[in-house]
Amino acid sequence: MDSRKALQAVTLLSFIYIMLAPNRSSLYASGPSRWQDEELSSTIPATNVNSTGIVEETEDEYAYLILQYHKTGWLMTKKIKSAVSSLTTIRPGNKVFNRMSRYSDKPECPPVRLRPHMLYIRSNPSLFCDATSLADTLSAHAKVKILHFVRSPFSLAVSNYLYHRQDPTPEEWVHDANPCAGLISSTFRNETSGYSIMSDNDFWTMGNICRSLFKTRPGLEDKGYYEHLLRLPPEEGLELATCHIVIAS
Repeated sequence: MDSRKALQAVTLLSFIYIMLAPNRSSLYASGPSRWQDEELSSTIPATNVNSTGIVEETEDEYAYLILQYHKTGWLMTKKIKSAVSSLTTIRPGNKVFNRMSRYSDKPECPPVRLRPHMLYIRSNPSLFCDATSLADTLSAHAKVKILHFVRSPFSLAVSNYLYHRQDPTPEEWVHDANPCAGLISSTFRNETSGYSIMSDNDFWTMGNICRSLFKTRPGLEDKGYYEHLLRLPPEEGLELATCHIVIAS
């Protein structure tokens, strides 16, 4: 078994052990002890394996949430979903955290209702609310266990650049995309739970870098985004691809 498959196996086993084993602490374990909703009060028994290998039935009061991003946990999430479906009685939940339609000076957590004994998966969640509000929203109807995939930003940027400049590219949209379009600014509040958020100047700086690279080099004046990824020097191609994933995606 190569190192990548070994890491995937360890991650999958860790998920099953940490997320599904009974009597384990949860990040948001302080959810309501009694569900006001009748539909939520009768949870389906969860199948767990105790330390002796004996299968036992327990009432499952947890919802399970997986958050993953582009090139960050997508394949592993598919494997986890398949394993949970085949090895447990946990059911798949509906899509949660739909994208916010616009940015606001007073952002609120997207409405979500997590039900016990269900597995929810969300890619690229847009969450601009503070941590306390998010915890209250998530635990309003069930206790929650969360698996949040994260990745080094540098590794993600390089992977994004190399992925989209493949020949042929796996994504057709890169031929016609304008990497500098859709510039957003930090119209939401500048601090969330005590942590600084990128300022308008940061976004404008990235926009200026993007516009200085796109259709400005000799021979690329009339070329699309994909041609730029192929023909720009690697350092500049990486800059352009990173600007795109930050300000236009």
